[in-house]
Amino acid sequence: MGKGIFLFIGVASLSASAIFVRLANAPASITAFYRLFFTFILIFPLTILKKSNKEELKSLTKKDIILCIISGFSLGLHYFLWFQSLNFTSVASSTVIVTLQPLFSLIFGYFIFKEKYTNKAILGFIIAFAGSFIIGLGDFQINPKALFGDFLALIAAIFISVNFIIGQYIRKRLSAINYTAFTYIPAFIFLGFLSFIIKVNFFEYSFETWIYILCLTLISTMLGLN
Repeated sequence: MGKGIFLFIGVASLSASAIFVRLANAPASITAFYRLFFTFILIFPLTILKKSNKEELKSLTKKDIILCIISGFSLGLHYFLWFQSLNFTSVASSTVIVTLQPLFSLIFGYFIFKEKYTNKAILGFIIAFAGSFIIGLGDFQINPKALFGDFLALIAAIFISVNFIIGQYIRKRLSAINYTAFTYIPAFIFLGFLSFIIKVNFFEYSFETWIYILCLTLISTMLGLN
């Protein structure tokens, strides 16, 4: 019963992400940047307080570090594309499509880890993709721009799958908190650089925008993901 409650809270918190992003009404790169940057500030002390965490980080190989950087870059792209999609399509459509991530993880798992899947899993894969196609077709009939938003959400799902697949490999040697902290660094650096390049404002936003970004950090990220 206890685990079920925590699972419900986690899913509900994570599901609110798109709503907070829409309410924040800030550029996608900035919203994503602060979501990851604020979360990193909160979890970083946990990575240095425990001796075992510091030992884990010291034991990382060059290959592990490169993979974590790629994973962080993929995470940053995921959030940027997903949040950007909300400017074109509905919260419901974007959220449903971006949660196709497990399906792409199945594809990557098959080709990278040679994992085998049952006929039921394959059938579920086909049904999920058919559902996303129906959503895209319906959005296009309502507003052609919505299809572009759906496409961005789909690409975002692919990038978060890359993050998860790398995590599946790295997590054999690295705890969840260390993996999260280490991958968030290249993610928010990339998003900060992107925001600078496209010349969006970093600070001049309304009080309500900052509140919703904090909600995104504390509720959707800290409760939903961590």
